[in-house]
This record gives sequence, C-alpha cells and structure tokens, in this order.
Amino acid sequence: MNKKIISVFCAVILMVSVFSACGKKKLYTYEIKGKERPVVTDENNEFVTNEDGAIAVYATNANGEKETSKDGEPNINYIQPPTGFIFPNNVLVAENFKIKIPDGWYGSNDGVIYKKDTDSKCYIKAIYSAAETDGNSFEAYVDQILLSNRSIINSINSGSEEMKKNGFASAEYKSEDVNYNDYKGHFISYTVYNDKGEVVHYAANFYFVTPDGDIYQMNYACEDGVGYDSSFNFTEWAKSNITFKEPVKE
Repeated sequence: MNKKIISVFCAVILMVSVFSACGKKKLYTYEIKGKERPVVTDENNEFVTNEDGAIAVYATNANGEKETSKDGEPNINYIQPPTGFIFPNNVLVAENFKIKIPDGWYGSNDGVIYKKDTDSKCYIKAIYSAAETDGNSFEAYVDQILLSNRSIINSINSGSEEMKKNGFASAEYKSEDVNYNDYKGHFISYTVYNDKGEVVHYAANFYFVTPDGDIYQMNYACEDGVGYDSSFNFTEWAKSNITFKEPVKE
C-alpha cells in the first residue's frame, strides 16, 4: 500500500516587484513557468483568469514595458499555469483541477497537497484516471476497483497471515454513489486497524465521470495511519475545495 511520494515543496510563485503610481492600480510581477510576468489583477488584487483557468498577463516589449493597442488599452495574453503553481489565495494547480490548500497543509510541485508534519504520508490529489469506452463504462470501471478492494478487505478480516505480518487485524469498508456537483460519481473508503484498534491505514477515493466520458478521481490517503482525522469529511470538502476544469476540446 506504500507508494513513493515526492515531498518537495516548490514555491513557484513569488512576488518579485511591485510598481505603483498615484491613482493607479498596483502592477504585480510573478514568476510563471520560469519567467517574470506582469499579471492582471482585479479590484481585490486577485489574479484574473479566463474560463479555462489561464492567467491574464500584460503583453510587454523587450524593455519590459506594457504594450497597448491603438486605443491605448493594454494588450493582454493568457497563460496556462503549470502543475504545482500556487495562486496568492493559496490555490494549487493540479491536473485539470485547482485545489484550495487548507490550513495545516501545503502544496507541492507535483500537484499534490500534503498535511504538515506527516512526512508526506497524508495527502490529497486529484487526477485524470481513464476514459469510458464501449467495453469500459464508468460502472464497469468502478466495479473493477470494488472487486480489488473487497478482496484486500476480505483478506484482512479473514485473518490472513500475510496481512497479520503487516500489522493489519481488521478493516472497515464503505462504498456508495455520491455525485460530484453535476457529475455521476462513486465514493469508496477503507480503514485498516491493528490488533490494538489503532488506524494503520486510511484511504478515500472519489471517482466521477463527465458527460464526455472522462473519468477522474480524487484521492485522500493516510499511509500508516499518519495524519488520520475521523472528523474530516473528504467528500464534502472536495465538493467545495477541488474545482474541476473541463479540458478544452480541439
């Protein structure tokens, strides 16, 4: 159940300069994709983005001065932020998602957020998973995962010697249909205990499918039970703090 997790926190955004003029809005420059970019901000000094999640930046000339159109309006371009980019309001860019980083967590350059002081063993990530095909519907995809997970849970609860060696004495399993906003979805979780009743592993997986047949998943894991919090409702949290952006179709 263990997996290699990159535990490097990369501060990919840094405000490097602030320009101001009397009666004019401040112009912030951030490092985006290795280059300083003058970003467009709104009246609350928040980044301006388009419907695809790209960041608005001012077009500049070779001297770094803003370019303007014939009517004097600044020219604006849009740049897709890379995975691992962290907005000033503590929102992390992941693959097709934006994740609001909660207090006590931090974002990484692999698009994953980690709970502090857990040695990267407690984390949340959201990724593209698969595509529906004629022989692989969303229901069939979920059924395959359920079959695999139930096999592991049954092995633990039956007292398998292999599971006992790993310190697994019992396990609880949960599976239910839980839609993600307007998308059909399914929630799966399992909690593994040792013989003292202590949580030694927890995982929650939330899958959903778009109308175009793209299957995505949101994962929350506490390896070795590190960082586990029984009061944390991952499903409800994900609905409000993980924003899905549908890929732009060619």
